[in-house]
Amino acid sequence: MASVGDAVDVTRFSPITEFDKAGIVWILALLGGVYTLLTLFVRWFIKRDTFGSDDWTFVGTTLFAVGAFLPTYIALSRGLAKSESILSERTLITIGRIGRPYLTSQIFFILTIALAKCSVILLIRRLFSLDMESHRRWCHIMLVVVSVWGLASVLALSIDCGPRQVLGIGGSFCSNQYLRWQLVGAFDAITELLTFCLSFALIHRLQMKLHLRVRVILAFVFRVPLIAIAILNIHLVQGWTTSLDPGVAIAAPLVCQLVELAYSLISATIPNLKSFLMSFDTAWMMEVGTSSKPIPYSNQTPPEEYQLDSFPNSPRHAPGLSGLRIDPEHLTLRPESLEHIAAVQHPASERTGSREGSFASTNSRERIIRCEHRWKIQYGQQPQDGS
Repeated sequence: MASVGDAVDVTRFSPITEFDKAGIVWILALLGGVYTLLTLFVRWFIKRDTFGSDDWTFVGTTLFAVGAFLPTYIALSRGLAKSESILSERTLITIGRIGRPYLTSQIFFILTIALAKCSVILLIRRLFSLDMESHRRWCHIMLVVVSVWGLASVLALSIDCGPRQVLGIGGSFCSNQYLRWQLVGAFDAITELLTFCLSFALIHRLQMKLHLRVRVILAFVFRVPLIAIAILNIHLVQGWTTSLDPGVAIAAPLVCQLVELAYSLISATIPNLKSFLMSFDTAWMMEVGTSSKPIPYSNQTPPEEYQLDSFPNSPRHAPGLSGLRIDPEHLTLRPESLEHIAAVQHPASERTGSREGSFASTNSRERIIRCEHRWKIQYGQQPQDGS
């Protein structure tokens, strides 16, 4: 006679027992899918007006993540993460129906991790100003390294590894299965560490307060746990490949990979949060407009001077603050009712290419952390009309 506990197990969507760990994988896979879509929505909401190459790469990353979760759902519904002893004889004969979607999910898992790294690298490159060529060159090198790692990892896991052998059913694994994952995981951790090191270049020789430097590093320090997760996955794969019941043991590395997948997307979005972006932008998100009209109050003005826009009379709002309320004290330059006009002058001997590079960023909404130029500032005071 069946016990009450057995009756309850039958009614569950995926019972978790000693011989069936699919329920644990289901929980992580469903949560990971939800967090992945929420992360994309959050990123779009924050940067919907300033979408760049890093954001579009993240959109592709999310699509690949969905491509990793969906085959996992299919494989779980067909018997993944269950012991051979509870699988039907028909399932064991057609074990490829489980192995094919599982192998597909592994390929998309690697590609998603690689694209998430590329998204972070592109964000770091976006923060460098155009004249910081050496730093941007390192970003390009890292993009190539990560791309090569992603493609090589996909080939390493799929070559000479069929749908049946990839699961290790019957104790028959793909040749050098553990070695493959060792190489994939090791380079995963190394590339993640190198990507994190790029963030230190953002504050190198940069004149800013200590708490802002710390905030910049904290924006990318959330990627560091991925190094530990990659190393943990190698250890769990070793336990799976040496287990007497690989059908159940596969649940541990699979859960670890799902956690890495979801957390990789979340940590790639954290640096885009507004509190961190305020640290990146030395202008504190303010867009200062410029105009090239001549300055009327001086006949001694050199031909290469450009007048900056004046502050409006109303102290409640300033141009380019995107609705932020600013304390009027920070906008009042003097108590007198005077119009403040500023002129920016630079030596005529500067190279034309450099000057054009500066013009290219005029009214730009890019988050440029630093742009080193030498400027001579002249300002004059002129009574307002009617005063």
